Amino acid sequence: TYGTPPYGYYAAAPPLASSPPLYVQPQPQQQPQQRRSPSNRRKNSPDNPLPIFPAADLKGRVASLCRDQHGSRFLQAHLEDPKGDSAERDLIFAEVLPRSRELATDVFGNYVVQKVLARGAPEARRAVFRQLDQHAVELGTHVYGCRVVQKALEMLAPGDSASLVEELRKDALRCVHDQHGNHVIQKCVEVTARAASEDSSDKDVAKLAVLGEQLLGEFATRARSLAAHPFGCRVLQRVLEHWGRALRDPAMRGHKAVARLVDELVNGGRDVAPLLEHQYANYVMQHCIQFGRPQDRSATIREVKNHLVDFSRHKFAS
Repeated sequence: TYGTPPYGYYAAAPPLASSPPLYVQPQPQQQPQQRRSPSNRRKNSPDNPLPIFPAADLKGRVASLCRDQHGSRFLQAHLEDPKGDSAERDLIFAEVLPRSRELATDVFGNYVVQKVLARGAPEARRAVFRQLDQHAVELGTHVYGCRVVQKALEMLAPGDSASLVEELRKDALRCVHDQHGNHVIQKCVEVTARAASEDSSDKDVAKLAVLGEQLLGEFATRARSLAAHPFGCRVLQRVLEHWGRALRDPAMRGHKAVARLVDELVNGGRDVAPLLEHQYANYVMQHCIQFGRPQDRSATIREVKNHLVDFSRHKFAS
């Protein structure tokens, strides 16, 4: 005999889990109820794009609408609409323009001022400029005002843009080191470089180009420290992007100013390694390779080859 089996040996096995049904009766799906718009609400269409308030209802309320999220969107859309009532459009301009400076620093109002600059007539843009003049640095370092100053630099006439650039140039380094002001200086670099590349006899365009060279002169002897700054590196990248053509062509206006900055950065390939390994400056050096002169590229690439293995293992130089 093999002995008695242990206690519980013949215990019943646990019941098997029930198999899923082969067919599940589908449940009827409830269709979501569609909300009906009020009968008095005007529908958007090419012929009737916006609910337009008559001028009598807008009068005296435009500034408060600018400061409201939905009111700001309504005013922007109305200025954008080519079929909008001219009387209502004129009323919006009449109430926004005298308050452009205070609206420029409003979280919603700044968008209306930008739309006035983008869609307004030259007289309206000139009125905005008079509000910004002598306040460019103050507004340019403001979280919302900097957007208006950038739009103004882009949309104003060359003479008015030159006045703003001249004011900003005097405090260029302060703006470059500011989290909002650096964007304004980037726009200054772009606008002045465009003027320098134009073959124009307009004295205002020529003044913009000269101010661009003077702006680059503010960065002279500071290129390496700016390249290692979280905001300064952005400005130098814009310099190389927009003034790169002048850098490569000695006959172009601004060549000496931008070449001086690049010479300080590349330095014939000497002492380039710290910039290549820096978390911000490495982006500037990449731009030197992309937009620089042949000698700038050769000197930088030669330094990369000399430390190829070390750089390839580095977080930023790789």
